[in-house]
Amino acid sequence: MTQAPLFDACYLVDASSLIDLDGLNRYASGQVPPPLSYTPQERALVWDGLLRLARDGRIKLIRQVKGELERWDRAALDRLKVYRGHRVPVTNDLRRRYTALLNKYPELMPRDPAYDPADPWLIVAAQKYGFVIVTEELAKAARKSRAKTPPIPDICGREGVPCKSLRKLANEEGWLPPP
Repeated sequence: MTQAPLFDACYLVDASSLIDLDGLNRYASGQVPPPLSYTPQERALVWDGLLRLARDGRIKLIRQVKGELERWDRAALDRLKVYRGHRVPVTNDLRRRYTALLNKYPELMPRDPAYDPADPWLIVAAQKYGFVIVTEELAKAARKSRAKTPPIPDICGREGVPCKSLRKLANEEGWLPPP
């Protein structure tokens, strides 16, 4: 018999998942736009599920993801930020973890010092608070192109941080049928 978890997981959402859900993926000029990842019906079901989790305080957003959503998917940010429990506090311990992660993986350091990338903050916040990261980034082995920085799933795997795609979360939560 499977035992129920002692607590309901909280999910730290990467901007890539919400941008993909809303069909707002960017692509280079001259490229063919990628096919949408979700049908309109699936999109509505997933958003309903996300908003239920947000209402229950189980969807979390870090400041850097909010900044990315402000630029690329303002509607997603507006839908989620109305729920009080979405904020992730930045503590001195979190800052120390961030510095340690960048020392361990210097390739996560941005080339532009004015840019504060979300990936390292997602990973250290998930470590500290026991969150599951939701991202559409693919592990390096599954990518068609070479990434300049290590993908979130690769670092999560090395650091023992749970990570999954939004579609996998939707399947597990029963919002969408399994593939």
